[in-house]
Amino acid sequence: MESKHFSHPHNLSLHEIPEGAKIDCSGCNLPSSGLVYVCRQCNYFLHEQCFRASRSIQHPSHPLHPLTLIPYPTYTSGSFLCDSCRQTGSGFSFSCFNCDFDLHVHCACISQNTSTMDTESQTEVRGSNLIEHMSHANHFLTLLSKSLYVNGEFICNACGEYGRDTEYNCSTCNFDLHVECASLKENVNREDHEHHLTQYYFRFQVHMIARILTLSAMFVIAMFRRTVGFIAV
Repeated sequence: MESKHFSHPHNLSLHEIPEGAKIDCSGCNLPSSGLVYVCRQCNYFLHEQCFRASRSIQHPSHPLHPLTLIPYPTYTSGSFLCDSCRQTGSGFSFSCFNCDFDLHVHCACISQNTSTMDTESQTEVRGSNLIEHMSHANHFLTLLSKSLYVNGEFICNACGEYGRDTEYNCSTCNFDLHVECASLKENVNREDHEHHLTQYYFRFQVHMIARILTLSAMFVIAMFRRTVGFIAV
């Protein structure tokens, strides 16, 4: 069965990518796997997510205006700067022409008004700005357009890197995730490994960290005393 998409002049048909094939989505420019919409004539591919993305959304990170899905940047540079992850893009984006505000499709984290489950990223969406993520099962994470910390920066609890602006946050635990880290797939395939790679979450309790630091300090003090005693003798 063939379908039309506004981003491409020809009909697209749904196909499954063979395992091990390396194909990038023509919409978001990210690697594709599983089912994709294809134009064989042009080697044009779209993730099912990109194919079904809404033409217009109301996003909590930019409440003033709706964001419109456009197939390519309208800037003279031919690229855009995502206002969420601060990385450049050259494919699909959700944009506000009034404010020069742009989001990658995957950063926009398109959500429904009802609870839905993204089985690839293991993220449950509950409303427009609230998610339940497997890495922090105790509390919901809230999408913030600006970090609440004093310096405006946060450290992502997934990748350990700094971030600014839009993030997912648990204010109870000071737990933070980049939008793109919250959207990572649970399982991926690599050409250099025959098995699926599964994402695991390392949950390390604060009291365990404190206990290890205490034991480490006690060990250092004991070694210091032994060394001083040996020298004194």
